[in-house]
Amino acid sequence: MRGKIGLALASTLVLFVVAEVVLRLAGFGRLEVYDTDAELFWRLRPGQVCRTKVGGHPVHVNDQGYRGLPIAARDAGVRRVIVFGDSATYGWGVRDDETYASQLGLRLADDGVPVEVVNAGVNAYALFQEEIAFGRALATLRPDAAVFAFSFNESWQNLQWLDEAGRRRVLRGVEWKNWLRKSAIFHFFGEIQLRFLYDRLRGELTSDVHGGHARTDDERLGRYRETLARIDDRARAASVPIAFLVLPTRGRSEPDPYQQVMLDFARGRAIPVLDLTKGPDMPPDEFFLAMDTVHPSAAGHADVARRLEPLVRGLVARPTPTAQHVSAW
Repeated sequence: MRGKIGLALASTLVLFVVAEVVLRLAGFGRLEVYDTDAELFWRLRPGQVCRTKVGGHPVHVNDQGYRGLPIAARDAGVRRVIVFGDSATYGWGVRDDETYASQLGLRLADDGVPVEVVNAGVNAYALFQEEIAFGRALATLRPDAAVFAFSFNESWQNLQWLDEAGRRRVLRGVEWKNWLRKSAIFHFFGEIQLRFLYDRLRGELTSDVHGGHARTDDERLGRYRETLARIDDRARAASVPIAFLVLPTRGRSEPDPYQQVMLDFARGRAIPVLDLTKGPDMPPDEFFLAMDTVHPSAAGHADVARRLEPLVRGLVARPTPTAQHVSAW
């Protein structure tokens, strides 16, 4: 009996090893890993070379923890623009030089505009994490302008409302998942084939239950509006002009409630905004990745950069924003 059990275990182990090797040869594995962070919960580990979950494209994370080329020392003649966002900004399924942040920098350079564009997109980030990342970047990177892209994680992510036990649980989950991310088997089955199940478990992990009570839609939208106000107040206090980018969703031609709040807030405070909620200029199958509702393809990123270029060009040329809305940070 023991011999049969041992043989079964050995056979299973061999199958796992063979599957891991075959999937690695096929381009799976070596996903991005994250450092835990008491405020952000996770942030890209600096200095890593990894792959995109979809497509297996190489990803280079610089020593400052941003996707893309190393950030040079400040040059008085070069304006620095930081783009904050989630996986749609990070570049889910596209190469480093295909993200709209990278394409935007190339377009501006070709037009003779001395601008450095930093991609601060991080997978699964929500607006409150963009806010925290912006505050840190003001001190470390000293940007001349910033763009905040709408995050498609607002409807499920409730991390800012977790109690202490819930926060510890999420931080432990980040550490455990880093180990899983090393596996090609996890990449193939956990991140691609069983994506719907992963999304459901992720939502349960960060659900309002851990916060002690449920939040109504009005409460969530109110918190979202307050976060936008803090970002704008901080930017005005630092004399850093900002803009919003509201990306499209496949199959939708009007903004969702969070996108509408962002658009209304931008109009109320005269913040430049690129509204793409009515849909892209090109067919959806060209703009979005295959079987994806929110992540742009390489062509989609190029289209976003094309439409974002005049807004950013005006942003770096804008007068210093006034502090008439500034409140305590």
